[in-house]
This record gives sequence, structure tokens and C-alpha cells, in this order.
Amino acid sequence: MGLFLTMSSVVGADISPVVSALARYADANQGTFHPQAFDPDDDSGMFVSQSQAGTTVLHPPGFYFLGALSEFLSADLQAPAFSFHIHDGAFWMYLLFDKGKMADQFNPIPDYFECVTPEERGRWLGNPQEVAKRVPGVLEDSIEKYLVQWGEGLSDEKAYEDDLYGYCDELQLEDFLKRVGFEYPYDDDGNPHGSGYQFVCKPSAKG
Repeated sequence: MGLFLTMSSVVGADISPVVSALARYADANQGTFHPQAFDPDDDSGMFVSQSQAGTTVLHPPGFYFLGALSEFLSADLQAPAFSFHIHDGAFWMYLLFDKGKMADQFNPIPDYFECVTPEERGRWLGNPQEVAKRVPGVLEDSIEKYLVQWGEGLSDEKAYEDDLYGYCDELQLEDFLKRVGFEYPYDDDGNPHGSGYQFVCKPSAKG
């Protein structure tokens, strides 16, 4: 099995209001949220950290509602918020919400799960202008080369010379995060960044 990772990154937000919003989300979804020390064997661990562009929430491995938490945080905090995801080591993607509304989305393999129409494929192209106008200090030309569909004939070259990873590599997300001012949520030893919490929501909760 390849790498699975899901995180929410709230633009311009400090940790304290994000933690308060996470508590409200858990309460609204019949869940629990409280501080907890790092335990590599606990699948309910959530980690919250701050970087240049705002605050990032690393979701527990068992929390599968892609986009739901980021949408909530964006609406609750009235701020732009990304949902970043790596799926089974195959690709990385994002959803971008602004005040709870979808603003942009990118997936380099939009037909990974099933065939999609040309219209649906077009919705997953990503728009650097939408990102740049919501993340202070980010220029369109500093991220536009990441927003490329992966297909036959695409080489593994890097989008930018100083990147660590190339196309068709799910860890290209790490380079994209650096460009927009967020940090990859794990250190070189595989340990998560930030303050630890236990976060549990009922599987039926759509939030």
C-alpha cells in the first residue's frame, strides 16, 4: 500500500482559532477532540502546526472525509483553506475553499477512479490565479508549472529547477507546499509536526 495523507491548511490563520474551530467541528459531529501526546500506534492522532502562510492540520489516518474539514474551517474562520491529499502513493491533489465555498481544485489524474467527461476533467485543471489571489506573496508563475495533468509521455522532470521532486511523483506536494508557504507535515524521520490531539468523529458524520 502506498502513502495516504490528508491535511487542511488555513491561510493566514493562527493556531488558536483553528484549534477552537476543530473543537466545534468535533462537537457538531458527535466526536472528541483533546490534547494528546504522539503515539505512532494511535490512528486518532491529529497534529496542528503553524508556518509562514498559516496553520496546517494533519488529519488522522482514519479520517476519510476528504474536503469536509477544510470546507468547515474555511466557513467557520471565514478564510481560504486547502484540503491537500496524497492517494495511495499515486498522486497528490488539492481542493481550495474560500469562506466555505469551492474556489479551485486540482488533480493530475482526474480519471484515476473512473472515466470523467471533458467538462469534469476541466474542473480539475487547477487555476494559479485563484491560488495567488488568496495566498499573500504567492505569484502565479511560481506555482503554475505544478498544475499539469499527468499522462502518457510526461517525463519525471521537475516543475522548477530547485524542486526536490518531479512530475508523476506524489511527493511533488512537498514542493508545492513550500511555494505557497506551508510545510510538509512530517520531518525527515517520519514524525509529524506540531501539537498532538486526539480527534475522533463518528463515521456517519458528514460535517
